[in-house]
Amino acid sequence: MIYHSSFFTPLRYNVQRVLIPSGVISKSCNPHYRRRLFATTTSLREQLEAKRAQRTIVEKGPTVTAQEEIIDGRTVYQGTDTRKAELAEWRKDTEDQVYERAEELQLFAYATNRDIPWVTLSFMGISLITSAYFRWFWNSTQSARTKEDIEREVDNFLSQMEFAKNNILLSSFVRIEATPMSVLYGGAFFFASALLERMYGPARLAGLIGISTITGNAASSLVEANVSSSPAVLAVSTVALIKFRNWAIWPGIPIPQWWLFVPLLISQVTLARRFWESKEIEEDKSLTKQLHLVSAMDLAAENAFENMEQPPNFGIVNDEFEIQPTRDTTILSHVTGAILGGLAAFIF
Repeated sequence: MIYHSSFFTPLRYNVQRVLIPSGVISKSCNPHYRRRLFATTTSLREQLEAKRAQRTIVEKGPTVTAQEEIIDGRTVYQGTDTRKAELAEWRKDTEDQVYERAEELQLFAYATNRDIPWVTLSFMGISLITSAYFRWFWNSTQSARTKEDIEREVDNFLSQMEFAKNNILLSSFVRIEATPMSVLYGGAFFFASALLERMYGPARLAGLIGISTITGNAASSLVEANVSSSPAVLAVSTVALIKFRNWAIWPGIPIPQWWLFVPLLISQVTLARRFWESKEIEEDKSLTKQLHLVSAMDLAAENAFENMEQPPNFGIVNDEFEIQPTRDTTILSHVTGAILGGLAAFIF
């Protein structure tokens, strides 16, 4: 894999990895979930009646003097304010229908458990710390002032990256993809994982993340290992899609879970195409080293110029070479993670 000088952004075909009211609780859902649904201080019917009372106070219209009668099974109003009373009844019936439909769909429901999702935050914290370490490691190579020193620093950096790439756990914690992709995967993982942790507990979530990460990365390493793989993201997102697709991503945020899955799915299509286009490509390690070496030298010279220091003496450097795309097997780990997530959705 080839990494660019700006924190080794991969020089390959990078994949540059929407708002509606919240808090509706389903009456028709499984009793197993009912006690864990998002519950406000009042019931849904009480909320609706409170809104109607508030609307009556705000409107401050004339008092309805119409008399209500039941004729042939339907409500009929007679009196001076017949039209206003009929309009109010129609509005009430319409609201009832809308709220009943929302209850059936479990629209924007959420778990009653509001504990801090420690497992989710821990995994994200480990990823941030690991990525920050490799960022620091790469930046340290730019402090060299001779060609021998910078070659030694680049070799050390590439050996560390090779270790991370071939480690079936660490390869998912080192995030080197483009920033939009990091935001997409990080956001999708946080919201889906936090919901699953609050619904099923930290032990089940940690098991799902661990098993999907190990199995997914092992599947991709059968062809070629990669860093920045996200099988656990696909696993937790698939469970959230199957079991809680209409639920809110967070209490009070009117965005359903499935909205986060759509861009993930689109990115997988792009990854599959990239894998197909590069399936016959073999990595040239000498070319990878040369690219990193030239990138580190350029950044070292740029830093020296910005700090008004003596420029480093690297001598004559061959910077004429053809950049080849590298084989990307990330899609294999992601498909494995999605399959495990689908199985987990029926086991949980």
